[in-house]
Amino acid sequence: MNARHILGISGGKDSTALAIYLKQKFPTSKIVYYNSDTKC
Repeated sequence: MNARHILGISGGKDSTALAIYLKQKFPTSKIVYYNSDTKC
């Protein structure tokens, strides 16, 4: 099975730390990071 994971990040400290952690912990996983700027 060839799974792909999608992670929405806000750009804040917590989501940024999670993105870095996942990239380091699972370097071969296919993770797509996205951000949707709502101007809020």
